Amino acid sequence: MLIVDITTQRWYYREVEMPLSGKEMLKIYLKNGWIKISQKGSHVKVKRGDLIEVIPLHKELKKGLELKLLKRVKESKVVS
Repeated sequence: MLIVDITTQRWYYREVEMPLSGKEMLKIYLKNGWIKISQKGSHVKVKRGDLIEVIPLHKELKKGLELKLLKRVKESKVVS
């Protein structure tokens, strides 16, 4: 089971199981202070300050998108 710590992006056995679904990613964003602002179909827009991100509510997110979204959560903690 491959796991990533979203605060350090280090891979180990803890916190977030990879690959994530869109719903799981949305939960991570909401727990970190992001607010759901709209939804159109299977895509949800979330906002924190001036930052806006679109999260697809797919069964399984692709690796690159998943890492990008996790990186954005980490960066938003530093900015805010």
